[in-house]
Amino acid sequence: TTGRDRPDGPQLPAAQPSPLTSGDCWEGEPALSPDGQRVAYASNHDGQFDLDVVAVAGGAPLRLTDHPASDRKPAWFPDGNTLAFVSRRQGRDDIWVTGRFGDGARLLLNDADDPAISPDGLNLAFTRRDLSGKGRVFVADLDRLDTPRQLTHNSQQGLWDHREPAWSHDGRR
Repeated sequence: TTGRDRPDGPQLPAAQPSPLTSGDCWEGEPALSPDGQRVAYASNHDGQFDLDVVAVAGGAPLRLTDHPASDRKPAWFPDGNTLAFVSRRQGRDDIWVTGRFGDGARLLLNDADDPAISPDGLNLAFTRRDLSGKGRVFVADLDRLDTPRQLTHNSQQGLWDHREPAWSHDGRR
């Protein structure tokens, strides 16, 4: 059963989806802004992956990045003014940040993928390859990125990569 069918669960409103994008290219990896007003996403309009943002109410998308390297996997900071994303600008996956209007990208963390910003904006969860070569989940304080803590290890389903971390609503897990 779904949340709508359970008598003890919350009643979800009926939804009517409407398209936000209509390009003749790949568009995906959407990230809804904290205020619910914008969606950042990756697209390959020009044959390379860059980030765009579009208002939920509709309108033309705004190009956030325009770089020959692949820019993907946007993640909003809680302030709604900053986005983290993954770029291959240095030949490997690194996490970068930019403003919501694409105002200057800067490197945040080397050798990292799948950014997830904690609800309080103080921590970054991400994936990185460990010594076994498998993707594992790490977390670091944003003011001390040089000392990340590895959260998952080989003993936890060691045959598989651990990817795409997401924070609990309260930021404790």
